Parts: sequence; C-alpha cells; structure tokens
Amino acid sequence: KKKKMTRSTSRHTPTGLGDPLRPLASIHRGLPSSARPYHGGQGREAREGGGYQLEPDRWRQPVNSLVLPSPAKLNLFLHILGRRPDGYHELQTLFQFLNYGDTLTLTARTDGRIVLEQSLPGVPDEENLIVRAARQLAATAGHTTPGVSIAVDKQLPMGGGLGGGSSNAATTLVGLNRLWGLNRSLDELAELGLSLGADVPVFVPGHAAFFFFF
Repeated sequence: KKKKMTRSTSRHTPTGLGDPLRPLASIHRGLPSSARPYHGGQGREAREGGGYQLEPDRWRQPVNSLVLPSPAKLNLFLHILGRRPDGYHELQTLFQFLNYGDTLTLTARTDGRIVLEQSLPGVPDEENLIVRAARQLAATAGHTTPGVSIAVDKQLPMGGGLGGGSSNAATTLVGLNRLWGLNRSLDELAELGLSLGADVPVFVPGHAAFFFFF
C-alpha cells in the first residue's frame, strides 16, 4: 500500500523542468479559440499565482463537442518517508507532465445519459474512472445535465505508472465542466477528483507539482 486517497497535498513549484503551463495549454488547445486561456488583459485567474487567465464571457459560450488530450505523467522522484500504523506509506513525489497521452472526445447528448463508447478490456464501465468522474460531476450540478458520449483514443498502458486512469478522470472533469457550462473552479474540480484517486487533483490544473501523501 503506497497511497491514502483522502489525505494529500500539493505545492506547485517552478521546477525548471520545462514550462509548467505547457500541459494546461495543451489541454486548452482542444477547446474552441474563443474559450482558450490567454496571457494578460482582463479576466479571471484560472489558477492562483499563474497569470494564466480565462475570459469569463468567452468561457460561457456553448459548445457541443470537445476533443481533449489526457497527458501522461512521470514521477521524477519518489521518496518513501515512513509507514503509517494502517499500512499506508507517507510519500513525497514530483509530478511532471508529458506531451503524450490519450485523447478524449466528449459529445453532448440530449437524453441525460453518460455513455462510454468503448469499454476497456476487463474494466466494467461503472468502475471506469471516466464514467465515475462524469457521474460525480453530474451529481453536483444541481440540475439535470444533458448527458455525454465519451470516446477514448487509448495510448497509455493500463497499470503502467503513467497516470492514464487519473489523467482520464481529470480531463473528463475539466471537459464536462466546460461542455455542461457548470463554471466550477479548478479547486472544486480537484476536490471532486480526490474522491476518485489520490493523484487525480494534480491532473486538473495540469502543471508540474510537488506532492505529499501522508
């Protein structure tokens, strides 16, 4: 046992290991140009301290379909600090994202259903993190959501340590927040992601982060 899902913290640091905004910029390249982040000018902070901003009026413009990258991550180091009485380990790690990963296509429906177009071998749809993330977000909407069809171009191996499942879950949260017009903050999406996996929250903003599991 290496992780305890319900207690983790992250600190975003300028690591000098490449542009930490690059994966986030890559995610937003899948959005229409009117919804992409921009530097400077007027707007709302998309993440604290980054100066990476979204124009709220543009962000609210409706879309019917999104094609989004779901990047892989590497642990540049992994320190085991100790073992807890419950058998879990206390860890320190540094996440760095890659310009390689899966691709998710989210298409709005009109019947309220959440449909995964291709099942993963050996993983029931109801246990798939993509479906669980979509249902989790829908449950917090406060109203009936239009539903979504989700197609996955799977490039990352399952269980390969590249964070494919967690990345898929986070991309689903970020994409459906946009597709359904929920206007949840990144912090709110990260909090939802924490119930799906200990490292899902770091994929939500999508930039390098120093992480503790304790």
